Amino acid sequence: MRFSYHFTQKIKSRTRSEQARLKAEQEANEKKMWYLVIIFCILIGLAVLAVFYMKRKHQSRNNPKSGVENLKNPSHKN
Repeated sequence: MRFSYHFTQKIKSRTRSEQARLKAEQEANEKKMWYLVIIFCILIGLAVLAVFYMKRKHQSRNNPKSGVENLKNPSHKN
């Protein structure tokens, strides 16, 4: 009778420690997930900024000369 009591106590203590370990592991995984979400959002933001930068750079090449540039370098005569 005494043996079975100690045996069940050992099993209970093992399951408690295993539950605590699993809970700690789950919390660590949730923390890692949040880090991944933050990194993903930063990468998306950088991609959006790169697209806007490229569009702005492309538009500045295609724009005709501004009025000030025309005054400095007139290309046609009146």
